[in-house]
Amino acid sequence: MRSLKRIKYVVILAIATLSLTSCDNKKSVDKIAKKTGVDSFNYDNYMESIEEYKYFKERVLKANEVLVFNISKNNLGLYNTGTKTWKEIYDSAKNNLFAYNVKGQEQSNVFYTIGSTSYNDFSVVKYNKENSMIESVMDVNESDSVIPIGMYDEKMYFIHNKNDLEDNETRSIAYLDDDKLVNIIDFKNELVTNAVIIKDDIYCAAYSEENEINNIYCCSIKNHDIKNVLQSPYDNIFRYKDELVYVNKNMELVNIENKKYYKLEDNDTIDVLSDYGLLIRSYIGDDKNIACDVVDINDGSVIETASKFDGYNLNDGILELYCEGNIKNIDVERGK
Repeated sequence: MRSLKRIKYVVILAIATLSLTSCDNKKSVDKIAKKTGVDSFNYDNYMESIEEYKYFKERVLKANEVLVFNISKNNLGLYNTGTKTWKEIYDSAKNNLFAYNVKGQEQSNVFYTIGSTSYNDFSVVKYNKENSMIESVMDVNESDSVIPIGMYDEKMYFIHNKNDLEDNETRSIAYLDDDKLVNIIDFKNELVTNAVIIKDDIYCAAYSEENEINNIYCCSIKNHDIKNVLQSPYDNIFRYKDELVYVNKNMELVNIENKKYYKLEDNDTIDVLSDYGLLIRSYIGDDKNIACDVVDINDGSVIETASKFDGYNLNDGILELYCEGNIKNIDVERGK
């Protein structure tokens, strides 16, 4: 079966050609879309979104702006400290954009990736705290996508999905070397969706379509050995106290020895702040808005609750919760 990504790419190539050769592009595009099976393709929206997003453009933040990754929308945006509101840098709906962050990362060394599910154009982005600038570190090959994992030995590691547009996709673990990605471990038949660095290993969640299960692998960064350590219906994996914790079939956050840390509810999204012994739980509150609980992993107690939650930053020992209408600051301590 031909991949949907390839079909879309064929349509996009056709559009580019037609824009140079025809005065009636929309009718021609509609014919191509019908022929290829992409019936919902919207030419006007496509052209508008192409003009609005083509890789990430660097920008300097204003004095009243804070870069915040929105957990529920999976997108990068700017929080206005004056109006207490969050706004996307690029319209995610119009551009089919998604951004990815490194779980629990400090604001002083923050990496993200951002790109479109329709036509990719992924960029590796870093926030430079010293000059309040969102920098574009690298623009990835337009047919590829990347998800950041974390830093190891001063190198940034990624999940790298490489697509040659001929039904051949290679999913790899890679690191950034100057302005290129160096693949070190390949996954041929599984979709790698999540990964985390623990000591000298990268733990990966790789979905097997054949078995409909996530295989959790331990991959050695030093010698590239790989072994399957467990399976789970979920791809949620985290580092806590330099060990792997994951969500099991009972929706419990546990370690490999099955020690239970937290019980999740339906539709919960969580993040583990390993160095601080905290868990960030976001969910739909009683008022139908996104809410957030800051939880002590050791005893399960809720330290703080916030409503109309947009996202958080870890900044010089302060956990900053950004919400519509207010900001909550919590003093946090390393090594809990």
